[in-house]
Amino acid sequence: MTFMRRGAAAFVLSLGVSTSAQADGFILGSGSWTCGQALATVQNGTPLDRGQLIGWIMGFWTAASFEQEDGLAQVLAQSGGQTVANLTINECRQQPANAPIYLVTQGLIENTRASIAAAAETSEGE
Repeated sequence: MTFMRRGAAAFVLSLGVSTSAQADGFILGSGSWTCGQALATVQNGTPLDRGQLIGWIMGFWTAASFEQEDGLAQVLAQSGGQTVANLTINECRQQPANAPIYLVTQGLIENTRASIAAAAETSEGE
């Protein structure tokens, strides 16, 4: 799963935090939290709050797997929800506390898609 992390920090930092990042939709629930809030919830939150956070993470990844046929669904099926949630939380630990978790998650998704595409190109060239 390390291929998913490559470049995530640069991607997230390049997006910055602005309202224009939400121009195509509205982020509900814990997806509107910062990484600092998410990490505090993982450490000290109630079971309900932790469940909301993990549910949001898995839901965001799941929704992305329906956007296009690019192998993301297969990667998610092979990885499982716990791995995806842990990966996202661990990436938040690497980001500034004020980084929005939805941008961190989107960066991981985009990097995963790029890695899938690169692996497909490599296997086609063999």
